[in-house]
Amino acid sequence: MVKGLIIERRRRLRKDPAKANRWHFNHGLGDALMLRSILPALKHPIVLGVPKGKGYSEIFEGADEVILEEADDAGEKYYRIKFPAEDCCLPLDGGRPVKPRFCLEYDFEVIDPTFRIRPLELDLSDCVHPGIPKAKSMIHHYGTNYVVFHGQGASSPWRKDCPEESAEVICKAIVERGYRVVVIQPDSLGYDFIDWKNILSTEGLPSGAACLWHALKGASAFVGIDSGPLHMALTIPDLDCMFVKNKIDFMRFFYDAGLQRIREILPVDSTENEINQTIRRFLCSKKP
Repeated sequence: MVKGLIIERRRRLRKDPAKANRWHFNHGLGDALMLRSILPALKHPIVLGVPKGKGYSEIFEGADEVILEEADDAGEKYYRIKFPAEDCCLPLDGGRPVKPRFCLEYDFEVIDPTFRIRPLELDLSDCVHPGIPKAKSMIHHYGTNYVVFHGQGASSPWRKDCPEESAEVICKAIVERGYRVVVIQPDSLGYDFIDWKNILSTEGLPSGAACLWHALKGASAFVGIDSGPLHMALTIPDLDCMFVKNKIDFMRFFYDAGLQRIREILPVDSTENEINQTIRRFLCSKKP
């Protein structure tokens, strides 16, 4: 009953012909990749307005379901994509309560029980971006055997981030297995152990989804928290991932399928011995 009222209210609001199939999206990289995962379920192509500074417009390029526009403000030209939170309590008709399905049903009003939400393969190798030459130069410096680690900078750090002491044990355990570690370092943040033997950071890597994609594409594996880089890692075939779990369970809240490449799940409160055992198990099939 509640859901019916919500849907009817939104339908009444969507009678402005100037906004027909025009949507404004102002969320993070992870949400952008989840939005991309539900585009094939939409009945008609949409015009998608994305703020200039978001740096992920390129992930929508080439999608038949999207016409991109640069739009800093939704204003009166667009409907706003709200993208309900992963742990909201709204009822769903089309499937499991995963975050993109809330968007599909409550923003786009599409109910399709046959549609399985999964990460979609992403190839940005031909993307034109001014930062790519510098990114490729930095990636060359990382070498041929490196693991990307992301532990801080999530939208809800108290629920998602990896504490310094655990992150240090994780990274040093990876180094002990013969790899370099490249730590994704958000602006104004940084672990104190970065620059320890064979632990580098992405400081200086140009911003934008395309540059991050190239760094992940060249990696031997990805280890990280629930955040945009993990969502992107799952779009790259053959890139094995390990999820570092705080309070939010990535395996439950975001996709119906397509998570087979998350080979291990490591709680942030694991002991040093547990971390070492998990890293050893995760990397045992690889040869640095």
